[in-house]
Amino acid sequence: MKHFKLILTSMRIIVGVLFVANVIFMMQLYNSIKTRYLNDVEQCLSRADQIEMVDRIIDAGLGGDD
Repeated sequence: MKHFKLILTSMRIIVGVLFVANVIFMMQLYNSIKTRYLNDVEQCLSRADQIEMVDRIIDAGLGGDD
């Protein structure tokens, strides 16, 4: 019976450690995806601002003789 309790306790500890490790991994994955998503949004907004600025310059007639 002692061996059974020892094995059962060991298995509980192992499952607990694996669960905690999985939660930590999922949190890091979420933060990584979130950071990448926010970076992509910032780049898109920056490009949109640049395109808008070029459109305004062209509309104002300052674009040259093109």
